Amino acid sequence: TMQQVVGGLAQALKRRVPSWRVPGTLVSQLTRFLGDTLHVVPAATVHGTLRKWLTDDVYDGTRFDREFDFRTDVSLNDGLAREVAWRFSHCGGSWCDGK
Repeated sequence: TMQQVVGGLAQALKRRVPSWRVPGTLVSQLTRFLGDTLHVVPAATVHGTLRKWLTDDVYDGTRFDREFDFRTDVSLNDGLAREVAWRFSHCGGSWCDGK
């Protein structure tokens, strides 16, 4: 779930997940209003991105596993920690977009 990804990234970055929450529906409606009514372009983009983040898409990987004989060797948290470490080591000690 997205909550697991956020938690894993927070752990890898040695940060706490904020204890406060902003209701997704509130932010979704606000960005929709700003994009549709006031024609604020970044708000419309944020609205689409937010919808993706608020949706927990779950896919059954059984067929992929079977057809490609795939088995995970790394847990989600270990994979996120490795990604964070790689980005910091390749970007002069700061976060970068990987380019």
